[in-house]
Amino acid sequence: MSAGTPRRCAPVGLRIYSPPAAESVIVFVHGGGWMMGSVETHDHICRWLAVATNSRVISVDYALAPEHPFPFAVLQVANALKAVLAQRSLNGSLPVFVAGDSAGATIASLALLRLDLASRRGIALRTPRFREA
Repeated sequence: MSAGTPRRCAPVGLRIYSPPAAESVIVFVHGGGWMMGSVETHDHICRWLAVATNSRVISVDYALAPEHPFPFAVLQVANALKAVLAQRSLNGSLPVFVAGDSAGATIASLALLRLDLASRRGIALRTPRFREA
């Protein structure tokens, strides 16, 4: 199957952390070597990220290997990104960032490459502001 061939994948769960007056949206993809980790194991990171950046954090609960081999997680995250970008009016046209740790950063990067150019242009290219402690 070529990289450009569409492929069906299961719906993906999302956990949303919303501070009272969000200034941006961060789609977060957890790490875990493609086969462990979850929105639960990275809950504390997402909570901190939401507070520290005053951002609505959307944590993606993608399916894990080996039950769901590559590129399943990438496709799920790409679909989540498309949905977030399509719902920008619900997010008050806030800038959308993409973040991940470890394997999650790799999955996020590969998911971005699966988006069409117009969608990729909807991703912010600056770093969200962190609140001073």
